[in-house]
Amino acid sequence: MAFLTPAQYKRIINNYADAQVQVQGVADYYYDAAYEVVILQAFDPEIDLLQPFYQAYLGANTAYSSPPSAVVNAVKTLQEHILRRAADKDTGVRFTSINDWFADEPTHFPTGVSALIPQQFADLSEQAGHTIESTYID
Repeated sequence: MAFLTPAQYKRIINNYADAQVQVQGVADYYYDAAYEVVILQAFDPEIDLLQPFYQAYLGANTAYSSPPSAVVNAVKTLQEHILRRAADKDTGVRFTSINDWFADEPTHFPTGVSALIPQQFADLSEQAGHTIESTYID
C-alpha cells in the first residue's frame, strides 16, 4: 500500500509547525500599538484611537490564539492516512497509534535528544485527537 514516507511526512509536519511559529505572538503587535496610543497622554488621539486599536488587538488575539478548524482537520487527516495506509514492516499489521509508526521507523523518528517532531506540530496533532509521545517531540 502506498503511503507517505517518513521524509515526506516530516516535510509536511515541519511546514505546519513553521506556520504555527509564525502566528505566535502576532496579536502582541496589535496590543503594543494600542499601548502606544495609551501612553500618548493626549486626549484627542486617545479618544479617537484607543477603542478601535484595542478592538483590533482583541480581534487578532481571538483569530490567532488557536488554529483554524481546517488546520486541525488537515492534521487529523494526515495522521489517519498514516494509520490507514502504513503497516508494520515485519508483521504487516496496521498501526493503531501514530507513535507505533514512529517506533517502527526508529532511524527516521528517533527518541530522546534527537527526536524530530516539532512541539508545534505535536500540539496540533493532540488537538486533532492523536497524541504524540514526548519521546518523539523535539
